[in-house]
Order: sequence, then structure tokens, then C-alpha cells
Amino acid sequence: MMLRLQKYDMNIVYRPGKEVVLADMLSRLHPTTGPEIDIEKSVFAVQFSADRLQQLKDETCRDPHMTALKNTIIKGWPEKPKDLPKNLRQYWSLKEELTVEDDIVLKGDRVMIPESMKQYILQTIHSGHQGIEKCRMRAKTCVYWHDLSHDIETFVKTCETSEKSTP
Repeated sequence: MMLRLQKYDMNIVYRPGKEVVLADMLSRLHPTTGPEIDIEKSVFAVQFSADRLQQLKDETCRDPHMTALKNTIIKGWPEKPKDLPKNLRQYWSLKEELTVEDDIVLKGDRVMIPESMKQYILQTIHSGHQGIEKCRMRAKTCVYWHDLSHDIETFVKTCETSEKSTP
């Protein structure tokens, strides 16, 4: 849901309680009986256009590895890592951080990128032709995949434009 809301330009404005007629209604409302649901959402600054977001969803659904991971997250993890398919065992240590939202796999606040979009993401991260560490820092705020750090290093080292501008 947070990914869908990012396309709107929102402003949060403080209003003093005396200007809000029902300011404390929720605090005075009697709690309903039933199970307590603990919901924790955070706002994060992943910026994808609506088209790119749709492409991310489509590519995630087309990628068999991501589909298997998504299904495991939704259905629940097995009790032991050896009960997972070999290609998903690398995510065992991350299982508490992985969620699915709108058909997109998230590791915390970071979007997991399917194989088919990795090259595009690397190009975007390195679009300013910054060095390896700055690209890593930029990537760590919004995207994730296994060996991301290594892929960034390889991409930056093989960038001809960056190579020409380095003294």
C-alpha cells in the first residue's frame, strides 16, 4: 500500500486539538473485544514511477525464484532450512525481515529486485557515475538482492564512462 501512495504529493499539517472537533475520540472509544492485531508500517523513500512499479510487479511474478520465495513467505516458512528448496535456503536467515506487499517482496523497507531488472537497477544506481561505496550506500537504502554489493562493485569497475573520468 505504501508503494501505491508514493505517487501522491502529500503534506502533513499539524492542527491543534482545539481545531479538531473529534480530536480525542479514539482515545475515549471503548476497545472492542477480539484479537489484538499488531501492525507496524514504516514509510520509506523508494521512488518508482507507476509504470516501473507495475513492471516490478510483473517481473516478480514472472521470475520463478521470486515466485517461490513469495509463496514461501505467504504460506509460511518450514521449521528447518533443509526443508526449503536449495535456491531459497539463502533467505532462511532473513525470513523474519521478508514480507510481500502488492506482489512485491520486501526485505524490511528494501524492495527485492527480480533477476530481469537487476541490470536496470544497477544502471540507475550508478547513473551519476559515483564510486563503489557511494553506489552501495545508495542501493542499501532501497533495494536488495543476494550479492548486491558484489554486483555493484563489478558494474562500477566495468563502467567505461567512470573509467575514463578517473585520473
